Amino acid sequence: MTVHITIQWDPAACGRGREPSVRWLKRQLGAAAEQMPRCRGRWSIWLLDDRRMAELHERTLHRPGPTDVLTFDCRPDPSRADILDLETCAGFQQAQRQARARGHPPRHELLLYLIHSLLHVCGYDDHAPAAARRMHRREDAILANLGLGPVYYRRRARLPPALALDHRTSRRHRRRQ
Repeated sequence: MTVHITIQWDPAACGRGREPSVRWLKRQLGAAAEQMPRCRGRWSIWLLDDRRMAELHERTLHRPGPTDVLTFDCRPDPSRADILDLETCAGFQQAQRQARARGHPPRHELLLYLIHSLLHVCGYDDHAPAAARRMHRREDAILANLGLGPVYYRRRARLPPALALDHRTSRRHRRRQ
């Protein structure tokens, strides 16, 4: 079974000469989707700049500022675990910043965000600490199976303690600390 993956981006979001590795991302995401129970359907991905991510974040979750990824499960019947109909918006500029701070390629950071989105529609959650640990372990297992090794737990280890407290902490909150 296959997942039809489309990736769109705004050149303004990526910057001149910094286009995303679309073929690489599609190949990795296809392999990641094969590791999940929902192995057929559609996945549309938009790579957006901070301004557009902030607008969507405010409009959908009523939270100010940009975020790394927003997941939209578009299945008419969410109980159908065998079908994938997913729309994901990922912050390309956010991924560039986080990757630079953590010392790995931006495409690895983007891949982490997109796998995170896939896991959300496959029943994983990251709101409670135990559930978040389970989800992040699964992210890293998928990334390891893809030959990249852990990205989530490796990146937390490189953060200063004030930033490593909670991955969901907004940039604005971190600046106040």
